[in-house]
Amino acid sequence: MTLDRSNEPEEREQRLAEIILSCLRASEAGRALEPDAVIARHPEFAVEIRDFFADQDVAAPLRGLAAAGVSGRLDLRG
Repeated sequence: MTLDRSNEPEEREQRLAEIILSCLRASEAGRALEPDAVIARHPEFAVEIRDFFADQDVAAPLRGLAAAGVSGRLDLRG
């Protein structure tokens, strides 16, 4: 008897998307999330969760500018 695992990658991606969406909703609601706590609940996604939080740290200043209504082009070349 062979198990059909053809949907496993899609199911894994779907689960990760649900976790990330949950993190985004919590952030939008003003709830601070600790990456280690999220990873403890979902250790199979540790790398992806760390990457997500690292990306959020990089993007935070840009979101602040957008919220303040800063417009125009930003020179990110350093």
